[in-house]
Amino acid sequence: MKGIKKSVVYRHLKKCHDDIGGYTGTDIVKLAQQLNVDRTTLSRSIEKWSEKDIRFSDIKYLGKRYIQITLDEILKIEHSLEDNPLMVKKYLLESTNANRIHNDMLPLLKTTFYEFVDKYFNSILNVVQYSIYLA
Repeated sequence: MKGIKKSVVYRHLKKCHDDIGGYTGTDIVKLAQQLNVDRTTLSRSIEKWSEKDIRFSDIKYLGKRYIQITLDEILKIEHSLEDNPLMVKKYLLESTNANRIHNDMLPLLKTTFYEFVDKYFNSILNVVQYSIYLA
């Protein structure tokens, strides 16, 4: 790619990955401004490199922007799911977002919330599956 140094982009994305577990659209915009290139061009370059270069494929895209989930929210969500694993997740999301808005925080996106819940359930299932294999 002319004008875009792959090594500079990789170092920046790797730093984001080390700091928060991946990179966001905001990170791409800031990097594009630093490199004086269009953000769309940079995004497309990263997509191509992700397909061909294993270093880039290991760095996760987190979405347009990074939204923190606080430890209290994680514990509340886990507690609610442990008490009632069949509960409608939509209501849990609504209650979590109501608390976030009350505390002047950005609401969680549906995709972020459901991804967290899916990872939570998968981790539980892996523990159960592992204990079955040990028995």
